[in-house]
Amino acid sequence: MNKSIIRPSDSDRFRITNKPHCLKCDALERCLNAWLDSALIRYIYPILVFLGPFKTGEAIYRKGDLVSSIFVVRSGSVKVKKTLDWGGDVIEGFYFSGDLFGLDSLDDRIQGYDAIALAETEICQIPLKQFEELGTSIPQLQQLFVSELASKIRQKTDRLNIERYLTAEDRVRLFLIEIFERNHEQINTNNGKFPLPMAKTDIAAYLGMSPESFSRGLTELQSQGVIHNHYGYLEFCNARKLMLSIAKP
Repeated sequence: MNKSIIRPSDSDRFRITNKPHCLKCDALERCLNAWLDSALIRYIYPILVFLGPFKTGEAIYRKGDLVSSIFVVRSGSVKVKKTLDWGGDVIEGFYFSGDLFGLDSLDDRIQGYDAIALAETEICQIPLKQFEELGTSIPQLQQLFVSELASKIRQKTDRLNIERYLTAEDRVRLFLIEIFERNHEQINTNNGKFPLPMAKTDIAAYLGMSPESFSRGLTELQSQGVIHNHYGYLEFCNARKLMLSIAKP
């Protein structure tokens, strides 16, 4: 997949004047780095639907809704979760600017999760019907989507397999590495600070650990000078030390 960051040419821009938000979208580079192929941008733009802004806690879709679209975070952040019948939540993931989400229920055609805005959030909606029609005439677009779907499945499988062998501290470290890699531009711009849009109890649930274990993991990494755990945000103090290889016990 071509991951080079190339903005649309002037001729391409004239084709998408009905989508003015795209021309100055801060998430464009993130889309290209995360999932979108620069050669196929021109085909995606005309079918995009812009949604939002969603307020904090507002649902983008709910469990039981028909699956008719996939989504990209244009700004803000999203939590995808499922509430269990006996209580508690299963967190499928957290999504930030440029991230593609809504892939988890495509095979069922019924949403199995809720997608909730964690902050004021704007969304790019990609209707599946139009996307599938494009895919029949542009095989590269279909291949791109299949590749991204396979990548998401592989990442989840790898994460589950790796985390079985990790200590609580290393599971927290792995999560922080993921946060840093996906948001390093924002973190660097803010002198190492990253506002946490999600509750720490949600992060603990995502990692499959108790809130107390998660807090202990943060405290240990803080004692090592890797991060500083503030109320409402994290400060990355030593990215090089954070990226140290995680040893399996």
